Amino acid sequence: MKKKLLTVALAAVMVVSSAFSAMAELVEADTTFTGKVADGSAAWNSAGTGVTFPINEEGVTVVFKNDAFTDSVDNGNGDKFGTEYDTWDNFVVETIATETTKGATMRADAFSWTYGEGTNVPTITPTISWDWADTNFDWHALTDDTTVTVVAKKTDANTVTFDITFASDASAKETYTLVYSEGVPSDLAFQIGADGGKMELVSATFGSSNDDSNTNDDANNNAGDNADNDSNADSNSGSTTPDTGDSTMVGLLLAVAAVSVVVVLKRRTVAE
Repeated sequence: MKKKLLTVALAAVMVVSSAFSAMAELVEADTTFTGKVADGSAAWNSAGTGVTFPINEEGVTVVFKNDAFTDSVDNGNGDKFGTEYDTWDNFVVETIATETTKGATMRADAFSWTYGEGTNVPTITPTISWDWADTNFDWHALTDDTTVTVVAKKTDANTVTFDITFASDASAKETYTLVYSEGVPSDLAFQIGADGGKMELVSATFGSSNDDSNTNDDANNNAGDNADNDSNADSNSGSTTPDTGDSTMVGLLLAVAAVSVVVVLKRRTVAE
């Protein structure tokens, strides 16, 4: 029952988040950010920066500072790296739901879901470069107090990829592949926020720097050559649907959703 209530609460917050995202600033040119922070240490905050980004063939590279597991600390665990924490107290990447297309929410721990009422529903496949069963692997250190880079790109008519890397470990990589049943919408956009963590946008660069470097490497390597010559599987077996088992959390989420709806309605009344 608690899971069901939490799911309803999250859905309500997602709807409100979409409402705020519709009023967000769409950044379409190279930008360096100041003060664009999403603080999710007390409640879900996927739209906190007030900024969204378009997704197209050109691609966009977004860099942000990540302060993970702040909710774990705020709830009295005392130490981010202690044994009591939730893997989802971290950043989230989220495409914006529209009337025709469902939004996709992708957590830092390779868990995802869709929301909204659109008929164009993406199938989401996460892949990770690490092994969750490796006892030497430190998930905390990988994602906390580090710079995270997200490269979002439309790779074909039906597919979008989000490649995520961590400055704390250059070899670690997380990729979300989204396949849209009715094709990638021309106005598809995404935002980066937080759920139990804090993040701050650093920069956005259009045109994939990763692809550019690979192209240059290929050109150098081939200079002397002869002229003739993402089912929706969850790679994180230890990750589960958010379930704190705490009815207080459910109440908090519902309260945030209710207050946010009132704010949206008030703004509309003033605007009219």
